[in-house]
Amino acid sequence: MNNAVERNWKIDYLKGIGIFFVLMGHIIPMGGITYDFIFNFHMELFFAIAGFLTFYSRNIDFKSFCLKKIKALIIPYYVLCCLTFFFLTAVNIFNLDYINWHKIFRIMIFDSNALQYFNLPLWFLPHLFYVYLLLYWIKKMPTVGQAAVVLLCMLIVLPYQHLVKPWEYTIGALPVSVIFAVLGYNVAKYQSLIQKYMVAEKYRVLLGWMLLLVGFVLSNFYYGQIIEIKNHVIILIAISVICGLTLIIQNRNAAIEYIGRKSLYIFGIHSLFIPYVIDWFNFCFPKANHAEGAYEFFISLVLLLLCCLIIWPYDQIKQKKTAAGAIIALGILSIVITPKYDITKEQAFSRRLPLQAKGFSGAEEWGCWTEGDVAEIKFSWRKMKNLRVNLKLHPFMPVEVKERNVDVFVNGKKAAHWHFEHGKPSPNTDLVLLKKDYNTKDYVITFEIQNPQSPNELGISDDTRKLGLGFETISIDEITEK
Repeated sequence: MNNAVERNWKIDYLKGIGIFFVLMGHIIPMGGITYDFIFNFHMELFFAIAGFLTFYSRNIDFKSFCLKKIKALIIPYYVLCCLTFFFLTAVNIFNLDYINWHKIFRIMIFDSNALQYFNLPLWFLPHLFYVYLLLYWIKKMPTVGQAAVVLLCMLIVLPYQHLVKPWEYTIGALPVSVIFAVLGYNVAKYQSLIQKYMVAEKYRVLLGWMLLLVGFVLSNFYYGQIIEIKNHVIILIAISVICGLTLIIQNRNAAIEYIGRKSLYIFGIHSLFIPYVIDWFNFCFPKANHAEGAYEFFISLVLLLLCCLIIWPYDQIKQKKTAAGAIIALGILSIVITPKYDITKEQAFSRRLPLQAKGFSGAEEWGCWTEGDVAEIKFSWRKMKNLRVNLKLHPFMPVEVKERNVDVFVNGKKAAHWHFEHGKPSPNTDLVLLKKDYNTKDYVITFEIQNPQSPNELGISDDTRKLGLGFETISIDEITEK
């Protein structure tokens, strides 16, 4: 690759901004306008940059191209996976899902979501590898053919993502990724023509901010993310924001450029430290104002600084192959000795959903509401044991709601019926799972909520979520059958 293009400072600047939004998106609670805005464009930006840089790549045969991308993306993926295994074994705090060889195998075939809270952002590396392989052939097409590919991807994105839901972080996002990679490639290809018809330089910053504003406003009405596009307008929002960011960059900033150059490393390690940084911040500032975005903005800066401090020493090591070998050895050792995940620790539903939870709304400071009439929690245990699942929860029962009924099923068998009523004691929400009844190490707990209602329906607020139960914490213990 031409060094002048490879070290294009604007590209590094964009990557620096993009990785900050990635960090903030992984910290900010779901459901707010800031969250929606970030997830409407942050990963699309990186695929557009990949396509842009591909235009300047040397023309080499497909085998050499594959080997080059394996070295640049797949090997770092495995190194970071091993580092993650070692880290989780050493700190022994995430411990939200028992690890087994089946899950390890899924991670090794690029499904970093196979183990809850393993290191989900690693999905980006093998996924980018797929995008590069497709782009190698797409860029050989004439412009009309490339436009047809973009149009086809836009047409199939909604049904396709639904069909490959179990593999959403591996191949599920490919249509969206390819769209932005091809667009980025063509921006580079027709750069001179674009510059010819670009508005005068003195108006570019103004136009850039206007495009950002348009994207921000539209995000209030349309939300999706690269793995779950719900409306084609989201693609236009991402294009608007990416163009806006490109236009407002006028002056160089060495710090942001450095962050951009190290964005792959930051991708790979940042999620491991999020709980620590949040706990530290809550300890130091227990009375902090949690205005949307402000709290998370500061935490994201601290997390970004921490990642850079961790990366810098590694960057100074000249024999990086030796360092990578040591990381792989430690990671393999961690897998062999099997991390002692302690699922008995009480897990909070605030900010991050414990276990593999579905049917829940965005996490809030106190916990998380169920949304809709069905919610689900999955977990695995080391051995077949008698278990007690302790759930601290409360129903959504303003004065307008007289009662709330919930049926609880474990692996399809009805395990409890909870009846909540004003002025009467709440039912016992502990669940006892006897091995003689279930004969398994894998559990699916399903909550069927009768007649969930939204605050909007009840005239309380504009919130349209159909709320049922508010989950605060969960803990699981082995018990002796009496």
